[in-house]
Amino acid sequence: MIGPFVFDTSAESRLSREAVGRRWLRQYASHHLVYVSAMTVMERLTGYGLAIDQADPDRVGILTAMRDAYDQNPNRVLPVHQGVACAAAEILRLLPA
Repeated sequence: MIGPFVFDTSAESRLSREAVGRRWLRQYASHHLVYVSAMTVMERLTGYGLAIDQADPDRVGILTAMRDAYDQNPNRVLPVHQGVACAAAEILRLLPA
């Protein structure tokens, strides 16, 4: 399996929607740490917060647990700035199609 990759919010959301995506992500995570950028963490935690604010009381606990589980490993969060983005683009260009 190739990797590791940095996942953004839309990739995480897409992979979690369908069984095939969830299987792929579990297999990937068994080989690599699932890296995200600091901006992805901000987006995901904002989304969880909004969902918690609007949730029925019986779902608040589940959503809070999901939010807390998402933010457990700071080693996977990468600071992404323009230099990192430019270098990543060049590296990705070299990966086999």
